[in-house]
Amino acid sequence: MPRFLSHFERTFFNIAQNANNAINVFAALLTLRYPDTSAYNDPEIVFRLKKKNHVGFVIASPDPYRVRYLQDEYTRRIYADFFAKLPPLDKPTS
Repeated sequence: MPRFLSHFERTFFNIAQNANNAINVFAALLTLRYPDTSAYNDPEIVFRLKKKNHVGFVIASPDPYRVRYLQDEYTRRIYADFFAKLPPLDKPTS
């Protein structure tokens, strides 16, 4: 395995090489420093990204429909749990 790969990429690489699984990498940038992802506890999560201002998972399962379901479910849940949006300003700054 190439040495330049990050831990996240090495984990994905190992899962892809050693299993007959459907795999999805899910990552999002957040405004929270270290989000609490303990509510995301499905057994298909094989890696959690622990990086400031990020949430991320590698999901693996022999059932590709389960992976797709979790992808859709986590997209919805992360949007509901962590998404923050500011309304546009009335006029431009500076």
